[in-house]
Parts: sequence; structure tokens; C-alpha cells
Amino acid sequence: MSTLPTVARSLFRPGTVADPRRTPPSPSVPDRGVRGLIRAFYRDPVAWTGLAFFSLVLTYLGGAVMFWFHALYLGEGGPSISPWLHWALDSSAGCLGLTIPIAVILPIAAWVALDRHGRVNAAMFSLVGGVLLALTTAPAPLFHNNFLARGTWLANKLTDLVGSESYAAPADVHHHESAVFEMAQQVVAAIPTYVPLMFIALVVARGVIRLAQSSR
Repeated sequence: MSTLPTVARSLFRPGTVADPRRTPPSPSVPDRGVRGLIRAFYRDPVAWTGLAFFSLVLTYLGGAVMFWFHALYLGEGGPSISPWLHWALDSSAGCLGLTIPIAVILPIAAWVALDRHGRVNAAMFSLVGGVLLALTTAPAPLFHNNFLARGTWLANKLTDLVGSESYAAPADVHHHESAVFEMAQQVVAAIPTYVPLMFIALVVARGVIRLAQSSR
């Protein structure tokens, strides 16, 4: 198996230098498109470990922030279920829906943040990745309103099973905003959420991978 440094290794194992000339989409690489970049990134097993941590951190911690923003700060409320269950439901849906986009974003952000010496700049990686993920989540409020919000089939079933008047939340506040407004509002809140979380996820993934390697 090839042990040549990869972008994934450069991202998750600081100090490892990737050769930009052998990294898609460099013109010197035959399969140099975005597809080639993604394929090359995930040929390294370390990339899959990193993806798992990014998916969990970004969707569950990010989901907690988005839950606070929508349900509490904006007062949108929700079904009469435990706030913990509400967060877990929304975040699990986010994990299912966002893991594939995150898998695409990681190699793109890492490549953009790769300097001429073959090292990944963590700050640039977090900025690019966080902004791309925030843009990806723009339709999330529309999905939530149609499938998870109060009055939807799933919310009603959960309320029947585990709901309680003690968890009664304020009525959903919808001011009949346009879909474009809701999507823009989501992106504005998501950028300062996901940029630092990208950095946190990177630190966690690097630490776990380093410990796993040192224990072998």
C-alpha cells in the first residue's frame, strides 16, 4: 500500500507534509477534478476516522446551537416533548442528512487550506469548511417545518408516545416569512456556529487519531 503523504494525512496528522503536485486537482494529476480530490482523500483510512468525528461534532453540537437559536431565541417552540429528545431528534436528522455533504466538504476545505509547503492551515480549513457547511444547511428550516415541527406526523406520534403537558412549549411562531428569508436567517446563524465547530472537530479528531496511533 502506498505510504505517500496525502491531504487527509496532512489534515489529521500535523507535521505530515503532502505533495501539492500529486494532489488533485493539480494539473499534474490525471484524475484532477473534484471527484478525484475526494477519491484521493478517502483512499487514506485516516480520513474515515476523521469524518466520523466531524459528523458527530458538527451535527450534535451544531444541532444544540441551532436548537437554541430556533426553538428558544426565535421562540419557534415545538412539540410537547422533552427538550433533550427534541434536540436528539433534530440532530439525528441532521447527522443523517449532512454526513454526505460533510464528507465532500472536508477534502475541498483541506485542499483550499493546503499551503505551498504541503501543510494544512487549520484556521483556513475551519473557515472554508464552516462557511460551506453553513451554506449547505440553508434548506434545513424548510425540511424541519415540513417533517419535524409541531403538527407534522412524526412530531404528533412522538407527542402521543412520550409527550407531556410539562413540556408544553410556546406556540410555534411563524410570521409567514418567505422561504428565502428563513434560509438566509439559517445561514447567518450557522456561519459563526460551524466555523469554530470545524476547528473543535479537527482538534478532537487529531487527538483521537494521535492516541490511536501511539497505542499501536
